[in-house]
Amino acid sequence: MKTFFEGISSSGGSNIVAFDLNQYQNVVTIEFEHHNDANEVLQKANTEGGILYNRTMLKASPFIESVIDTSKVFVSGMSEQTSDELATLFMEAKWHIEPKKIVRGILPGTALVEFSSHPDITKLKSICKNNACADALWNVSLVEMSSKVLVTGCFSTTTVELLDLYFENKKRSGGGDVLYIEPHYDCSNEFVITFQSKFDAESVVKEDRAHVLDNCKLTVSLYYPCLDRDLSEQITIPEPVLIDDLDQYRANPAHGISMR
Repeated sequence: MKTFFEGISSSGGSNIVAFDLNQYQNVVTIEFEHHNDANEVLQKANTEGGILYNRTMLKASPFIESVIDTSKVFVSGMSEQTSDELATLFMEAKWHIEPKKIVRGILPGTALVEFSSHPDITKLKSICKNNACADALWNVSLVEMSSKVLVTGCFSTTTVELLDLYFENKKRSGGGDVLYIEPHYDCSNEFVITFQSKFDAESVVKEDRAHVLDNCKLTVSLYYPCLDRDLSEQITIPEPVLIDDLDQYRANPAHGISMR
């Protein structure tokens, strides 16, 4: 793939400085030696509806530098016995700060904590090394500002094109330019939408905004990958294998399995 994107005729690109392929998210991040090469790839993708690679049409979008959200922290390693109330009391007593909101992750023991102020994460990490909550030591890490939203409640017949047109319509949805839309795992009625601007993502999730599309009321919330399933730990279940003629096998106490 790297060789492909270094070819001017195939992709419009040229010399690559950095190439990072994330096989779990099916995303590749490419840094070209010259800025114009990146623009050429993007222009080719916009003109031809994508970049054709190995009989697959890839969608290209500008790389957005991540920005840290200083009002939020991600906590992992929490005990299963830790309720939101206990977590709040622990933060007030040990961190000397009151959480504004606690959002639990799908993985046990994980949570996204939002504050009204900007806590010192270095100080929080140090406190958690020596102070346990429900016999568990928390791990605290930074959180990136999200330009993604999770859309649930769609009909199974709702198309990506319909979602794209709706969420790019600022008057209808409050959104803006959409970079890409992908299914949320294998769910036919859930999608993760990435906006070019995080402000558009924040706009569409405002509490006073209702989203109705295809005569269906949608639920839209900011999407944080850290609260979702761990793709690196996913287990792929192999396809079932049909075994015929089992009568030709019989058990042999001395040698296990034999054929007759």
